[in-house]
This record gives sequence, structure tokens and C-alpha cells, in this order.
Amino acid sequence: MSLSKWIEPGLVLVTFISGVLIATTNDYGVLQWFQTDDAFYYFKVAENIGQGLGSTFDGVNLTNGYHPLWLLICIPVFLFAQIDLLLPLRLVILISVVLSAATTVLLFRMLRRYLEMPIALVVSVFSVLYLPFFRLNTMGGMETTLSMFFIIWLWERVTAINQQETVTPRQILTVGILAVFTFLSRLDNIFLVFFAGVWVWLRWWRPVGLSNSLWDAWKWRLKTGFAYYLPVTVVLLAYLGINAWLFGTAMPISSQVKLWWGTLGLTIYGAPLYIYTDYLFEYLLPASRGEGPWTLVTRPLHTFAIEFWKQRGRDFTLEPLAITYASVFAVLGAVLLPGWKQLRKLIGQLGLLPFFAATMVHSIYYFWRDAYNLRPWYWTSQNLFLMILLGVALSVIFRYFKPTRKAQVSLTIASGAISIFLV
Repeated sequence: MSLSKWIEPGLVLVTFISGVLIATTNDYGVLQWFQTDDAFYYFKVAENIGQGLGSTFDGVNLTNGYHPLWLLICIPVFLFAQIDLLLPLRLVILISVVLSAATTVLLFRMLRRYLEMPIALVVSVFSVLYLPFFRLNTMGGMETTLSMFFIIWLWERVTAINQQETVTPRQILTVGILAVFTFLSRLDNIFLVFFAGVWVWLRWWRPVGLSNSLWDAWKWRLKTGFAYYLPVTVVLLAYLGINAWLFGTAMPISSQVKLWWGTLGLTIYGAPLYIYTDYLFEYLLPASRGEGPWTLVTRPLHTFAIEFWKQRGRDFTLEPLAITYASVFAVLGAVLLPGWKQLRKLIGQLGLLPFFAATMVHSIYYFWRDAYNLRPWYWTSQNLFLMILLGVALSVIFRYFKPTRKAQVSLTIASGAISIFLV
């Protein structure tokens, strides 16, 4: 078995063993796994549904304030609460780590098609199993683990199908069905689902192997468009209709409450951002709140800028912050410029432009709707985008040195060791 064949089973084994150890620990250790009380909203609703009380948290009022697919998974799990109250929590831990292991494998499989083995390995492990990310995405007991799994699975399939020489509407339909699960795992994934479909549709805009008549061309375009978007549209309309029928409101009440907070001005949860300069300088760039969509980049840059200008006796204002950002990105641009052709090719193969468009529309949506008290786990797609982009940048730099086959094997082994350390 080649070295690459050992990596995927190794990733699954290491992750699953760690999950088993935690799931079988004492009661206190199990409770410490869940990093937010939001998860128990899912758990109590799931338990009440299992007991025949309906979709309710308090046993009296109906609610739809959850992402549906994770709740559906929790319902049979929390039937075991009638046996032991902590048994469902142990099962949730196992489900979460299995999903995380599968996400790591899918991400590695996608990156391995385009990037070098060591880079694909480290980026995959770092994106999912690095402890701060693992705590945020897996240990919350929330839908985030499921959402991350389907985001990567969807993008792995979309990148694969867009590299084929030919495609059939049935193949696109399977991706459309996967997009449905991505949407149901977390509802604001709809932006990523939409832009994934745009990328697929534009990639296969020109029919392959058909006549050049205008009618045949548009028939092909309609087939491919419907194959992807029809399942998503049907499920979206069904979701909205069922909510309106059962709960009297089409959208989850939890998101509506956050939008309502935005009409109140200053509250204990914060205040909405009213102008676009606020969006840029209070939401996107600074990292003081630690909850912005690009905190993975902005936080270290912000910290560096503060320390750098403090050493030079200069007050920290927007001007030195802008200088710091411009300088860092200028250096990165200079480093990557010699590999521009390779960089552009990888960006195209991995669909980073539609991915980025989806993440930007996603974050702007929350600003536009005056929503606040936004939580760090909202930004899973942004973090994944940045990690994939990091892998692309490392690959371009890696190819400067043109390592030998022996050196690449050594780097892969070293990357595996680093990955185990990260976990």
C-alpha cells in the first residue's frame, strides 16, 4: 500500500480514538465537551419530539428556531435519554467526531487532486482538527460539524465534476441533491449552494458532443440548470411552506429575534452597524470582538499592527492599520507573483472565486439585515475558504523549490507527524 493510502485511514483512526476516549470518560468530562448552551436547545427540542410533545423547548410553545438536519439527527439519539440522561450526549460526541474525521478525509481528497501531498495533509488536518478550530466546530454540540461536513463534500464534488471532460444531467442532479443537504445542515449555506450552482452551470454552459444549433444549446443549459437547482428550490419552498403552516412563520424564529434586536438600537447584545464604513472597520477588519467573518486573518494582523506601531511610539488609528494591511498584502503579492500562472490555475480548479463570492454575500447579508450578536460558528465557510487559499499559496511557494521525490516523501512523513501533534 502506498503512503497516500495510509493517510486517510490514519486520519479516521486518530480522530475516532480520541472521540471514543472522550465519549467514555466520566460525566464531568462529557459535559465539558459542549462549549455552548445553544446545543442544549437542540437537545431539549429533540427530546420533547421523541416524547411526543412536538417541536417545543418548554413543552408549551412551538418553535422552529433550529437548523433542521441536525435536529433530525438528534431526535433518535435523544430517545435514549429515557434510559440515561448522559447517554445521548456521549452519542452526540461520537457522531461529531465521525463527521469531523469524514470532513478531514474529504478535504484531503479534494486538495490532494491539486496540491502536493504534504500541503494537502497539513491544511486538511489544521482546518478541522487543530484544537481551536476543533473546539469551535466540533465540540459545540451544534450543527456546525454537520454543516462543515456537507460544505466540503459539496465543494469536493463540484470541483471534481468541473474537471471532467464531459458531464451528464444525472451527475449534476446528484450534486444538486448534495446541495440540498448542505442547505438543510445550516440554512445560511444557501449562499454557497447558489454560487456552487452558478459555477457548475457556467462551466458546462457550452454543450459537449451536441450539435451547435441554438435550440440544442439552450435545451442543454436548461437541463443542467434544472438538474442542480430544481431539488434545492423544491426543498427550500417546502421548508418555508411547512414552517408557515406549522409555526405561523416561514423563517426560524431565532433568526427573526436577532433581526428584531437590530431595530432596538443599543442593547446588551451590542448595536447594529448602520453605515458601510462600520462594516469595513468594525466588522471585517478589526479583531477586537473575535466574531467577524475573517477573524482568522484579521486577528493576527490587528495584533501585529498594534504591537508594531506601539514600539514606534505612534497612536494606533485607522491609518497605521491600513498601512499594515497594505504592506502585508504587498509582500504576499510579491512572493506569489512569480507563480502567478500556477496560482491562477489552482484558484480556477478549486473554484475559489465563487467560494469567495458566496462568503462575501453571506457576511454582507447579516450586515444588511442589521443582525448582531453573531457567533463565531457562523463563519465556517469563511474559515474553510481561508484555509484552502492558504494551501494554494503554500503550493505555489512549494513549487519554487522543486523538491525531489525522496524529499517529498520525507515532507509527507513530517507532515503526518505534525498533523498528529495538532490533533
